[in-house]
Amino acid sequence: MTQPSSGIETDNPNIPAGFTYLAQFAAHDITFSLTPFDEAHGISEPEKNARHGRLILNTLYGLGPGVHPHLYNTPELGREMRGTLRLGQMRKRTSACPMQDDPWIDMPRVAVEPHREAGCPYSPYNLDGNVQRSILLSGRHETLAADARNDDNVVLSQVVVLLTILHNTIYNRLDEPSIHAKLPPHMQDPRLQFRVARDVVTLTYRRILFNDLLRRLLDSKVYSYFLENGPLEPDLDGKRGVPPEFTHAAYRMGHAMIRSFYEMNDGVDDDARNILSLIESLALGSQRMSQELPLLKDWYAQWSKFFDVPGRTPQPSRRIGPYVVPLLGENYQFPNTDGPDETPLPGGLVYRDLVRGEEEGLMTPLALAHRLAPIMGPRFDPDAYVKEVTDKLVGWLSGAGFSPGEIAELAGTPPLTLFVLMEAWTGSSRGCRLGPVGSLIVGEVFFRCQYETIDAFERDHHVQAAAAVAYDGAVPATMSALVKQIADWSPIEYRPLPVV
Repeated sequence: MTQPSSGIETDNPNIPAGFTYLAQFAAHDITFSLTPFDEAHGISEPEKNARHGRLILNTLYGLGPGVHPHLYNTPELGREMRGTLRLGQMRKRTSACPMQDDPWIDMPRVAVEPHREAGCPYSPYNLDGNVQRSILLSGRHETLAADARNDDNVVLSQVVVLLTILHNTIYNRLDEPSIHAKLPPHMQDPRLQFRVARDVVTLTYRRILFNDLLRRLLDSKVYSYFLENGPLEPDLDGKRGVPPEFTHAAYRMGHAMIRSFYEMNDGVDDDARNILSLIESLALGSQRMSQELPLLKDWYAQWSKFFDVPGRTPQPSRRIGPYVVPLLGENYQFPNTDGPDETPLPGGLVYRDLVRGEEEGLMTPLALAHRLAPIMGPRFDPDAYVKEVTDKLVGWLSGAGFSPGEIAELAGTPPLTLFVLMEAWTGSSRGCRLGPVGSLIVGEVFFRCQYETIDAFERDHHVQAAAAVAYDGAVPATMSALVKQIADWSPIEYRPLPVV
């Protein structure tokens, strides 16, 4: 899986590279486990997932400024309430810590083992007018985040920064007299400004997930069914949890979409490095190479490199299929200790995706294919369909050098993760989107999560009205529209570098 043969087309023209990380961010907004992955076997799914409010941006906002004040800027003089999210400063290559003119487009970082460098302040915070911003001293540090997983890699952390900028801009726009006066009367109370801004941002985020990400990712027939009818089994009380078929199989397709390198921007200056390797992207987080943070200015995301913007061509994600970049199969980045006496086993993240998913007792591809009947119609034959995909899997395994016994074992009841990847790869889209079974699993989870809180967002005409006021028109429904809107607003404190 980590060594595709030459001549295989892996670029996915349907899904620009940024959606890989928007999808990862959304997964963090759906699931949050308090149990280490190695210890999760045998624990019921509701106990595993501590994310009780799903797709409402808890992964960005935490439980709000009252419970998690460290995520928010201190209020202006004369105000009691916090309302804007913190940002951190990037730095130049020649400096151990940010300078005054460095951009505020990083996640906020706080020193935990500082030592003084020339030009660095003693305090981890610098008060600048009405905004409290973190300035990291050299040394080890932590990231101020509602969900530490959002600092897993550079592109993901930049997605968090983009949504932070969106919230802060919306929050400040709601304070403008001409906009404030147009809000529904009961939303004009200053004490509700944060809540209204959060609702507007959450509505925008959900519109983009369902109108842009899922439209690109899911099989078109399955997507159309969910869009018209909602989930097959709505979770009315929010207690069903997220099925392991999603967390341990179908949604692992995101790993196949990861590229080895990302062009982050057009270049900060002539000497800048703007090609970020995957190994660097994964290393530059507070859980790994914290001494290398805050991020270099070289690594800011120019969003036309990641999403469709008129006049620019974004780099694509990789096609969904049984091939992943070699790094994901390396043990030094993703160690496995499942051998005797916890000795390492090879395979890296690929091993985790395939083997540990099977430990959960997932539904078989055939059982899931039978659940497609109301979506695919009476002419769809689940048994024939699963056999067709399995036969293609057998052919792929034969070409990869597996023995007849190994092939028989794998093809008898194919691992769900591998089936979903092969289904996408050999389907009509050639890996540009998920196949029907993978789309059923992913679509059911997303639309079920939407259904839980649909009355608070998509069906709340007050939130809809507030969003129309905040945007002075249509609410963005695509990432292209969103990044263009942020670029047009051009908040001066965030944009010394081009957004698009």
